[in-house]
Amino acid sequence: ALLLQKQNKREEAIEHYGAAAELFLSQKNEADALACWEKIAQLDPENLERHLKIGEVGERIGKADVAARGYLRAGQLALAAGDLDKALDLLARANRLLPSDRSVALLFGQALLRKGDVARAVTLLEPFPVAEADPPFLEVFGEALLRHGQVDRAREVYERFHKEKPDTYAHLFEVAGGYGQAKQDAKAVELLGNLKERMFSARKQNEFAAQAEEVAVANPKSVPIAEFVVHLYEEMNRESKYFDALGRLFDLCAEAGYLRGACNALDRLVDIDPYDFRNQERLKRLE
Repeated sequence: ALLLQKQNKREEAIEHYGAAAELFLSQKNEADALACWEKIAQLDPENLERHLKIGEVGERIGKADVAARGYLRAGQLALAAGDLDKALDLLARANRLLPSDRSVALLFGQALLRKGDVARAVTLLEPFPVAEADPPFLEVFGEALLRHGQVDRAREVYERFHKEKPDTYAHLFEVAGGYGQAKQDAKAVELLGNLKERMFSARKQNEFAAQAEEVAVANPKSVPIAEFVVHLYEEMNRESKYFDALGRLFDLCAEAGYLRGACNALDRLVDIDPYDFRNQERLKRLE
C-alpha cells in the first residue's frame, strides 16, 4: 500500500490498506488497523464513514486525540451534506473526548447555533478565556452571547474581536441593534456615538451612516435611535436623508404620544420644505 501510494495509485493503495487493516484485526491488533484506516482517510478525505470508523476504533482503544479527529472530520462532512443532527452527534463525541480543545468546541458551537440551541452553545464556549481566543472563536462566541440576550458580554467579546481586526465594525453594530431589541436605547445610542467617533476618524463616514441606518430600521420603535440618525444626517449635511429621517422620527413620536418630540420634528420639516403636502396631515395628527 505504501509503494502504491508513492506511485499515486490511490484506489489500489486504499484497497491494500483495507486488506492490511483486516489482517491486523484478525490478529487482534486494532492499533495498527487504525493506522491503516488513517492512511485510507488521508487518501479519501471526503468519506464520512471512514472518518467515523477512525473515531469509533480510536475511542475503543483509548486514543482520544485520533478518535476526536475522526469524529470531528466526520461531523464536518455531515454538516456539508446538510445532516445537522448527525453532525451534532459526531461533534459532541469529539468534544467529549477533548473537552479542552478550543477548535473542537468552536465547530460544535457553530453547529449548535445552526440548530438554535443557543444556551448550550454559550455553556460550551464560556470556559475558554476570551483574552486568549482567536477571531473565529470570538466571532462565534459573540454571536452566541448576543442571541442569548447577553448583550453587554457580547459587546466585550466583539470589542476584543475588533482589536484583532480593527477594520471590522459590523459586529459592534449588531450589538447596538441588540441593545435596541433589549429596550436599552441609551446603551445603543452610546455605542453608536462611540462607533461614530472611531469611524469618522478613519474617514468611514458613509459606511457608518449606512450601518447606523440599518440599526434604526431593525429597531423601528426606538425614538432615541431615530433621533440619533436625524442628528447624524444633519451633521453630514445630507438634506434628503435628513428630511426622510425627520419624517420617520415624527411618526414614531406621534405614535408614542411624545408630542414635544413630534412638534420639534415637524418644526424642522417645515423649515426644510414648507410646501410639503404631508405637513398639513402631520399637523392634523398632532391636533
